Amino acid sequence: KQGLFSRPTVLCCSAIEFPYALDMILGNPSVPPEEEDIFIKKPMDCTEVLFGIAKLLGFSYSMSIQDFGKYKIYGFDNTESQYEYINPDSWINENLISGNWDEMLRFAYTIHSGYTPASIIIPKFINRFDDPVFLGFRELGRIQQTIFILKYIENLQLRQTIENHFAKSGFHQKLSGLIQKPRKRLEFIGYEDRQLNGGCKNLINNCIMAWNYLYLSNKMRERSADIEELTQTIKYGFIPVWNHIDMTK
Repeated sequence: KQGLFSRPTVLCCSAIEFPYALDMILGNPSVPPEEEDIFIKKPMDCTEVLFGIAKLLGFSYSMSIQDFGKYKIYGFDNTESQYEYINPDSWINENLISGNWDEMLRFAYTIHSGYTPASIIIPKFINRFDDPVFLGFRELGRIQQTIFILKYIENLQLRQTIENHFAKSGFHQKLSGLIQKPRKRLEFIGYEDRQLNGGCKNLINNCIMAWNYLYLSNKMRERSADIEELTQTIKYGFIPVWNHIDMTK
């Protein structure tokens, strides 16, 4: 919806997709987003860290929440009386942020500068639970996650926009999986070969999308009488369809 995600400063994706979405926005080279490349041991801690990384890079991270019971609300002061409506489940350790701030900035700059793409460094980082930098990002992310959850609860339009985005993203993932079946076992592929492999998959995907848009553009010119209705159908519909494409050849 216009006004919510009008600029490319919002990362609305799953934790697995996060590094690749970040590389795409920053213009960094990225290895193909294979699901088995990321193994998340503690999903809740991982999500909090991603909120922190996004914040320090100047982005907002958004996600779909199915079970609010899995997430905690954090506060700054261990004084319950100051929270009139919502009492935090736990408290922010500000010392972990201030004590590791310089290293957190170096980590963020490494990604922002493109020296090391997010798709390489983040999967290796999100399971380092004893790393002081990890703990600093986790505390920073807990602040941002709490703000997001409260907005998510309050703003119906925000919830609808996020759910619609994830529904469309699901169609893109199905198309991507149809173009290239995921590997059943983890096997080593060189970095350059993985880039070439990912580029070929993206090229096929973009060709299908381009054909779909060209077809719809022609239909809009032919049916000028009900152009507004067709525009709304396209706006809220799903463009990445492939039923008309023979994937067996």
